Amino acid sequence: MNYQDPHPYFTAPEPYDTLFSPDQFTLPSNFRREPVAGEPRRLEIWREHSRSRDAGEEDFKKAMAMYCGQIRYVDDQLGRVLDKLEELNLLESTIVLFWSDHGEFIGDYGVTHKMAAYYDSLIRIPMILRDPSGRIPTGRNHHIIEAMDIFATILDLCGIPQPSGSRAYSLLRENYMPRTDAYAEGGLLIPPVDDPIPGLRLRAPSPPTQFGPGAMLRTDQWKLCVHGYDCRELYDLGSDPHETNNLYNNPTYATIIRDLTNRLVQRMLCYGQAPEHLPRPLIKKIACNGIPIWNKAASAVMQCTGMLPGNKRSGE
Repeated sequence: MNYQDPHPYFTAPEPYDTLFSPDQFTLPSNFRREPVAGEPRRLEIWREHSRSRDAGEEDFKKAMAMYCGQIRYVDDQLGRVLDKLEELNLLESTIVLFWSDHGEFIGDYGVTHKMAAYYDSLIRIPMILRDPSGRIPTGRNHHIIEAMDIFATILDLCGIPQPSGSRAYSLLRENYMPRTDAYAEGGLLIPPVDDPIPGLRLRAPSPPTQFGPGAMLRTDQWKLCVHGYDCRELYDLGSDPHETNNLYNNPTYATIIRDLTNRLVQRMLCYGQAPEHLPRPLIKKIACNGIPIWNKAASAVMQCTGMLPGNKRSGE
């Protein structure tokens, strides 16, 4: 089931439009109306195109109240589904996955909506997975998990083979080890605008104009962001969880930047996969004609790339 809420436009049906009061909310600590040193240019252009500076503090608080109303609306609809599953005696044989595709600024940096940026308010998503079989342990999981990993996990829970070449990393994988970092990429292969366009006024759900490509690497403590047409960013998430101080041009962090950049390049060269998760090629035996017979994982990759013709595929 797909719900558009919570999402701009910030509106909800009765009674959810009045469940929360703007007075309940405060502006986030990273709220600002003007750009600061190290801020990506794309953020300032979105701030201008969305006319965010014209919105008063009360307007942002109204949006927050309505956003929470939207969340409550979705929660109640999910409750109806769970109640019906229980009524039909299906709840204990149903995997329930509840998650989102992205976050929302809603006041962070003085804007709302989303864009091709890698702030935690946009890339961290809520996710609840209920597995009645018990193969997924109950409780909170603090591991670094990429959204595609849940795809692989659901396939394992359902006993469906993983597709060849998948970058996903199932939580039920044999010898599972938590990821050390998360990789993300976004934007389109077109340059963004360099400056605000006079007279352009975008309203949700119209997309922003900043679609230039970029990529991100995030560990528990650090986040490195690179943009094809913008500045680079480094944030110490331990001391700066709201990502307000871009450290990229600070020479003190040169070694950290080098190590994160090397890791980011590794993952980009592996099409987003973690190098340590790639299947290792093994030779099962040498054929009588001297040609190596590869294991199943290696031969599947070779066949996809044309190195191993489909009618000569070998292996387990």
